[in-house]
Amino acid sequence: MNTYRLKISLVEPHYPINELHRIVEVSGNIRFDELHQEIFNLFERHDEHLWQFFIARSKMDSFNKLFNDCHEYVLLDDSWQLADELFASENKIHPTSTTLDELSLAEKEYIYYWFDFGDDWLHRIRIEKITQSDDLDGYHFAVIKAVGEIPPQYADEMDELADTPFDPNNISPELDLELSLLSAMMLIVGDPTNPTRFGDLVEAGIADEMLKRELIKPCVSLTHRVQLTAKGESELVRAMEMLGI
Repeated sequence: MNTYRLKISLVEPHYPINELHRIVEVSGNIRFDELHQEIFNLFERHDEHLWQFFIARSKMDSFNKLFNDCHEYVLLDDSWQLADELFASENKIHPTSTTLDELSLAEKEYIYYWFDFGDDWLHRIRIEKITQSDDLDGYHFAVIKAVGEIPPQYADEMDELADTPFDPNNISPELDLELSLLSAMMLIVGDPTNPTRFGDLVEAGIADEMLKRELIKPCVSLTHRVQLTAKGESELVRAMEMLGI
């Protein structure tokens, strides 16, 4: 078994890489679902979202390069299916049955971890050093060095909400999200000749939230036509009644 020294950094625009990173030591028998959970805790997050690893091996500090040039993916789990048109089946790596050691990684190679398919937290994981170690019953994960202060998961957590009169030009992030969800649900049940596709929700940054709230049925591709769940239909009716629509 190997032990890996990893440098985990936030990729801009969220944070300058050199100002915030964590050096960790982790055993090669860690599974990718376990690695996700450790990074989730490491960056002091509290709200679960969709996630994915890109086994880039070379440096690719942008989503454009990762989606076009990376050919190995660790998909979050079997409950969120992606169609073969997005990821070739031979390149899908399952997080609960694959460990770091199984990927034959080398020093100075890169992995990228994408968390929250809306706020798009992208982390660069650089393989700093690989050493031989004894086998363990469980995995080992330890922080060796911490540089920089962890930012809050959501930007609005930095400020307390003030009791101010409603200003349409200064809508809170929470209200803005609710209005975006309502608008999306109205479009989904709207003109059947112009259906809403899952990619539209991803582009708008609300696909993750709508899946989490169970407002829409699971989609298997970005071109999949979106349908509301029974809960989504009920929420839409309730909101429209409240607004007198």
